[in-house]
Amino acid sequence: MALLGTDGLCAIGIFPEPVAAGVIHIIAGLVFFVLTPVALLLIGSALYSSHKQLGGCSIALGAFSLAVFSLSNYWRGAAEAIIFLALSIWILVFSVNLFAHSSHQI
Repeated sequence: MALLGTDGLCAIGIFPEPVAAGVIHIIAGLVFFVLTPVALLLIGSALYSSHKQLGGCSIALGAFSLAVFSLSNYWRGAAEAIIFLALSIWILVFSVNLFAHSSHQI
């Protein structure tokens, strides 16, 4: 689900709104806005029992992203950037957590 959300983000950039593919841009935006926060919520709920901090961070970022999506009528282009920022923060936190729990041997 998270991969489909990021595919939506790629399609937003590939098909800009003013081009004849404006409909594709809108559909891709909806895919990104809906699937990415839902994926963060699902990942967070799955991780919460074993990794409370990582699961809580995922749930918080997913809820924040859904809140931004609900206000996207007011913040047109900024909503995409804010949700992308939330996804970037999650990737950074998840990566640091994986590195911290690895054996550090290559």
